[in-house]
Amino acid sequence: MLRVAHVLLGRCNPDSANGVDKTVYYLARAQASLGTSVRIFSITPKEPIPVPGVEVLTIKRMRANLLALRVESKWRRITS
Repeated sequence: MLRVAHVLLGRCNPDSANGVDKTVYYLARAQASLGTSVRIFSITPKEPIPVPGVEVLTIKRMRANLLALRVESKWRRITS
């Protein structure tokens, strides 16, 4: 089974003027309707907006910053 993860700064709001929010919302919903296992990791302090057939997880900003630091340090070790 295909698994897809989308990472988004902010909420995945289809009614927003933000094109990234709309794109991720409708793309994830379409992927899920085709049987793909889809998760959205939303970096925001607000409650997530549900997307039909998709698991939406919220990552608080402080936690996201720590995650970015860990990934960056691992990347440096790999590329050094």
